[in-house]
Amino acid sequence: MKQRCLKNGLRILHLLSTSKPELGITETSNSDGLNKSTVHRLMKTLEKEGFVLKEIKRRANISWGFHF
Repeated sequence: MKQRCLKNGLRILHLLSTSKPELGITETSNSDGLNKSTVHRLMKTLEKEGFVLKEIKRRANISWGFHF
């Protein structure tokens, strides 16, 4: 289980570093084939650890960007 979570988190970081600088949960889910809930959980963990930043543009529009 831990290996799969790590692999999925790394896939998200790779996607953020090679695509648009900011992606939303739906865009990331569609691009990576992961469930939205999985993407959201992984993004929250990556944000907590300082790997991504969350930007709230509008009430319903949250995007995440790679941060190093």
